[in-house]
This record gives sequence, structure tokens and C-alpha cells, in this order.
Amino acid sequence: MGSVSREVPVIVSHISGHFVAANSRALELAGIDKDKPDPSDGRFVRDDDGNLTGLMWEMGAVHALLGAVPQTSAADVRSAALYAMEVAAERGITSIHDLGVGIMAGDLELQAWRKLAAEGNLPVRVTGYVRSDLAFQYLDESPNLFAQPAAGNYRVAGAKFWSDGSIQGLSGALKEPYSCLDTECGELLYSPEELLELLQRVDDAGGQCAVHANGDHAISTVADAFTALRRLSRQPDPRHRVEHLQMASPEDISSLVESGSAASIFANHVYYWGDRHRDRFLGAERAARIDPTRDAYDGGLHFGMHSDCPITPMDALATFRTAVTRLTSGGSVLGEAQKLDPRTALHALTADSAFLTHDETHLGTLATGMDADLTVLDHDVVGLPIEQTGDVSAVATVVGGQFVLNRGGF
Repeated sequence: MGSVSREVPVIVSHISGHFVAANSRALELAGIDKDKPDPSDGRFVRDDDGNLTGLMWEMGAVHALLGAVPQTSAADVRSAALYAMEVAAERGITSIHDLGVGIMAGDLELQAWRKLAAEGNLPVRVTGYVRSDLAFQYLDESPNLFAQPAAGNYRVAGAKFWSDGSIQGLSGALKEPYSCLDTECGELLYSPEELLELLQRVDDAGGQCAVHANGDHAISTVADAFTALRRLSRQPDPRHRVEHLQMASPEDISSLVESGSAASIFANHVYYWGDRHRDRFLGAERAARIDPTRDAYDGGLHFGMHSDCPITPMDALATFRTAVTRLTSGGSVLGEAQKLDPRTALHALTADSAFLTHDETHLGTLATGMDADLTVLDHDVVGLPIEQTGDVSAVATVVGGQFVLNRGGF
């Protein structure tokens, strides 16, 4: 990238967010040179002579670089948060789980959420999970970070960790090599012992651990950590959660159930990367089981489904269709056996998504005494043939009994 510019810092991010390429000027400004040690959860990629290539590999290295980028303004962060709420309401979403508070703008993100909530300017409920390194900083200053009740539709529930990387970046930790590179299995970002120690710090503070895990090796490692953590926990129901659960086995699912854990499954993987996973990264057999929603349901695991926005668009109805059809962007059905029926898919996006944040006693279902969070659609997505649901949209979104979207003249 030095041929692009030697004076202007240039960085280019992979769509997954797990990798960033930087030119020499950007590395210089970030204080990253050949003698700088790798972070514990990533590395500064070097050539055979030990010189930096400019590739930041995984989250610790990515954050080391992005932390040197001139910070955006508080006004811009506020504007972005308000826009996200607007999009959510327009698409019938009443609650958001923010699984990366601080990833893009550091402390300004938590400040923005809390200020909007205090002003009464959050039309949609937001539950935050703070980037782990920031969470530990916050806990030093405020040990009751996770004990504070929701205020103005915002609450911090726990911390976010990454146990591995991205399948499409070959950094997801697999038990068997990638189909396209038989010498590569990806890697764990923490040893099992390191991961358990970090998770226990959050659990001891009363927080919920949310751990990114894509590859089967990573998922098994996290499941084992949750089992150990459950024995150590002083919380009656910590309900720690795996994010993505892309290559979970039935045994992993059973382990999560036994430890009282839950998961949020990235069903959109099937549509956006299913063809590539089948044809390049994993092969047909392994790809057919990515994002195993049916296995999770049959195994008794509480799970929600997500978009991982901005990795894919925040559109719950599109996620619903993918979970029911298992259609890839190329038009193939990937994993017929993992299809959900419409009612089960809807349950994952509503009742079980509330369960993930300990909110099932007042959110996620329509019943006497529950908070009035609901969405009115222009057609019945459960009753329609699934191929006819592509044009279904929200005509009203109600949060706490208040309309935050009303296109129907109610």
C-alpha cells in the first residue's frame, strides 16, 4: 500500500472487521513498528524477515491500529445511534442487542447511548455488551456497571469477547483444515485457561459474557469454559451466550444447555456466505451445518438470531426468511435439515431473543402483564407461503405502549 501514499495514512478494513490493512504512514502514526509485540488476541503480520506487512490480524491488532485514528465527534456518534434507531423502528424491531459497545468509537459510544436514554430519545430498547478491554476499564471505575437497571430504554448487561475470527478470513478456529488450504485451521485468540480467567472477571462482577465463536474448535472451547464458569459462578442464572455459533456440533449444543447458557445464531451467514463456505472454505458437508438452528431447537437450546449489523443489514424479516428457507444468495438451499418452520423462527426472533437478555418476564411475548412491545405487519408472515414474504413490511412498531412507527393510521 506504500505505492498509494507515503504521506497520507491509509487503512482498508475487511467486511468482517477482523482484519485491517494499513500503509506505512498509518502504522507509524499508530506507533506500530517491527519491535512492537503482538497483542494477546491478534497479531501484526510480518514477512519472513520480520518486517511488518501492514496486515492487522484479528481484534487486538485491529483495535491497536484503529485506536490511533482521530476520534469521531460525539455529535457524529449520536447521529449514527439515532439513525440506527430509526432504521430499527422502520423495520419493526423493538429491541436491539449491541454486541460491541466501543468497537467503532470507544467510550463515546457508551456516553451517547446513556445520554440519549437520559433524554428519553431512545425509541427502541438497547441492551449493551461492552468491548471487553473497555469493560474492564469501566469496572475499575464503576464496579456496579452490570448491576445498574435499565434507564430510558438502555442497559449494559455484560461484556463482549472474541474467541476466534472469521471463516471467510481463515481465522475461525476449526478442528479440521479449511478446504481451500489444508495446512490452515485458524486459531484461538485465547488459550482455554486465558479465556476462562477473563470470563470469570465479568461473571464475578455480575455481568453476562457474550463470546464470539465461529469455528467448531472455538465453539467447543467456549462451551467448555461456560461449563467451568457455571461451577464457579456466584450468580444464580448468569446465562452466558455464544455469538454466531456457526459450526456448533450437537455435542456443543448439549453442553451449552447443560451449563444454562444460550446463543445468538448468525443465520444470515447462510445467505451472504453460504455459497463461498460450501465451494471454497468448508466443503459441502460442513457448510450444510453452518448456523445449525434446527439442531439448536431440537437440542433444547434457547437461541435468538441476528444480523451482525453492519456486517449484514439490520432486517429481522430477512433473517426470518433465511432461517426458514436456508437459501443462499446464489439461490441454493444450504442445509435442508437445518430449516426452521415459520413459528419457530419467529419465536427465536421474539421470545428467545428476550430470554437472551434476561427480559423474558416482561418482553418477547404478547400476554397480560407484559410490556407492550409489538410490531404490526402488513401481512401474516407465519400464514403466508414463505416465498411471498419478501415484500412484507412493518406498518407499526410499538415500544412500551408507545408508537415509534405508525404507517397504519392507528
